[in-house]
Amino acid sequence: MAITTTQFDRLLEMTMLSLDDQQYEMYLRQMDQIIGYMDTLKQVDTTSVSTTFAAGVSLDRDYHANTIGLSSVQHPITGNMLQIKFKRG
Repeated sequence: MAITTTQFDRLLEMTMLSLDDQQYEMYLRQMDQIIGYMDTLKQVDTTSVSTTFAAGVSLDRDYHANTIGLSSVQHPITGNMLQIKFKRG
């Protein structure tokens, strides 16, 4: 299972959702399938693919010059480490 019931319960707490037993099982199963698919995608080798689009990220040559720092944060549900770039306004 890609997501534990403890992680799913925490997600429900954070989103303030209340589900009956049938909805709980259905959404837990769907979330598990989504995260399982994301785990599959992580295994795809994209090193030879050039970046053509990045949502919310400027790809102009000045972007990296404006970067002032990196921060790593652990995702509260999956436990994966996320890297966040901070840049000047």
